[in-house]
Amino acid sequence: MTGEGIVLVTGGSRGIGTATATLLAQQGRRVVIADVAPEALAGTQTILWPDAFDVASETAVVSGVAGIEAAHGPIIGLVNAAGVFGKMHAAERVRMDNWDREINIDLRGTFLVARSVGERMAKRRHGAVVNVASVAGMTSGPIHAYTAAKAGVIQLTQTLAAEWGRAGVRVNAVSPGFTRTVALEAGIASGALDEVRLARNAAMNRLVEPIEVAHAIAWLLSPASSGVTGIKPHQKLDLSSAIAEGDIRVLLMVLVHMTGDERWLEPPYKPKRDVRLIPDPEAGVPSEIQDEIRAAVLKLFSNGEPRPAITDPGDELMLKMMRACLDENVAPEYAPLMREEMAFIPRDARWNNRPSGEALNTQHVLIVGAGVCAISLGVALGRLGIPYTIVEKNAELGGTWYVNRYPGCGRAGTRPSIAGTRRWKPAQAWKSSSRRLWSARSVSSTTHRPLISRARKILQA
Repeated sequence: MTGEGIVLVTGGSRGIGTATATLLAQQGRRVVIADVAPEALAGTQTILWPDAFDVASETAVVSGVAGIEAAHGPIIGLVNAAGVFGKMHAAERVRMDNWDREINIDLRGTFLVARSVGERMAKRRHGAVVNVASVAGMTSGPIHAYTAAKAGVIQLTQTLAAEWGRAGVRVNAVSPGFTRTVALEAGIASGALDEVRLARNAAMNRLVEPIEVAHAIAWLLSPASSGVTGIKPHQKLDLSSAIAEGDIRVLLMVLVHMTGDERWLEPPYKPKRDVRLIPDPEAGVPSEIQDEIRAAVLKLFSNGEPRPAITDPGDELMLKMMRACLDENVAPEYAPLMREEMAFIPRDARWNNRPSGEALNTQHVLIVGAGVCAISLGVALGRLGIPYTIVEKNAELGGTWYVNRYPGCGRAGTRPSIAGTRRWKPAQAWKSSSRRLWSARSVSSTTHRPLISRARKILQA
């Protein structure tokens, strides 16, 4: 942001807007603050626009921007910080008048101001816009209108950046987490918000300070970011939020895999056994130990994308990891199975010494049932050149998935193989209803391809 002109900060009389306007003024910018309830910032060199600036009103925005430029000069920097944060409710308790108010201010208002200022910048072929979005716009939460509005602001930022980029106008956004504004402090003081729970979602286990967001905004307005447009800085916050919600068992396995340190498999980190279908993500681990685990995982990414210390854990370590993760005595035969499932070892069968075609043709394989495993086996045999025939009593491929039932177990579903159990009925009567669905006496790379195609269509239906 260079040359003569001003920076307009909407919502400048409070919160992130105040912190940003104050910082920019300290850096020598000419800053005009506009607010629906305008209040001067004592002790600063900021300029107060005295009229109420209602960002949700198109008339007020258009006339206000024109008046500000007429009085103080061209706007070369815009900070869209005006916004409101609604109450946290379940969807059925959201009042539509509150919904409309949040959408009108947070999303419509951001667009109206950006458009009114941005089109002027585009004509002058110079300017920078920073929209204040939120990490809430990239995740879920019981603040329905706010999250929807901020998601819209993020998309709007990218759209305007693409539209105005060749006209010399840069458009970016910041997406902070929970920030210690006056409004948030009031919510904590009233008991409506829990500061400890809010802080746990942050990388540094604390709330963001408004001045920290202001520094990011100031950089996006400065010449130092002259090649940056269409971004929404949030990656670290987004990663920390994901880690804060991650299952402790998974995070512990990540630490072992990435660091090679097996102490994460021992007390006090070792998870407690939980046989529920959806286990407790905290895994019975004390909160202070959870914090240590999450901090260790986040630290892995402090210098970019980490490289794993273990490329293949082998059967012994894999078994140890599985037993620690589940807190039960997993049978040893599951270790190679899991290594294969996780692609540590190749799954495809290969010949060490390929027999002759004549020898292969004498080893015809009969596969009974055309379920998923049978289809996979047929494909594997075909790739090896081994002739096979699949028989199935039903009219199509799919086996139990085709009829959507496991024998004696009701509707089909999936469960972890280690914890799952099955009850089997007596043998089904095949008799004359069996039919030959596929024969591969002379298999080539194309012969069994239709089998894959048919299976895929049926299983996706």
